[in-house]
Amino acid sequence: MGNIDGIVYLIDLKSRQIVAKLENHGLPVRALQFTSSSKNLISAGEDLHIVVTDTETFQRKRTFVGHTKLITSIACHPQTEDLFTTSSCDGTLKQWSLQDSSKEVAQILLEKPVWSVSYSASGDYLVTASETGTIALINCNKAGE
Repeated sequence: MGNIDGIVYLIDLKSRQIVAKLENHGLPVRALQFTSSSKNLISAGEDLHIVVTDTETFQRKRTFVGHTKLITSIACHPQTEDLFTTSSCDGTLKQWSLQDSSKEVAQILLEKPVWSVSYSASGDYLVTASETGTIALINCNKAGE
């Protein structure tokens, strides 16, 4: 659960107890997503930082920076564990590799703020929803063309 104070709480649903308190953000957390193996939790928000936390040790593994406005959504690739995509009010989708936080792997520039991004089950497509009410389907195999 992300909080307005920038803290992420991991809660055991059976016991209803807080398992971990992650103080990884300075501003409200807007997006949370586990990787497909659940070994990592990715969080992002208004501080423009994307933080990857190890779910066994609860230690911060990497921090990614690249968006210029509020990060709205995170989608983890369903087939490739180390890839994930973020959307932002800056009108971009950025694909990242868990192995290298120095820069994004790919970027897609859209015209308006993107509120949501999600992968198809195969990972071949991304679907986005933007501020204008537009839904876009992007073929990941042809995104650079």
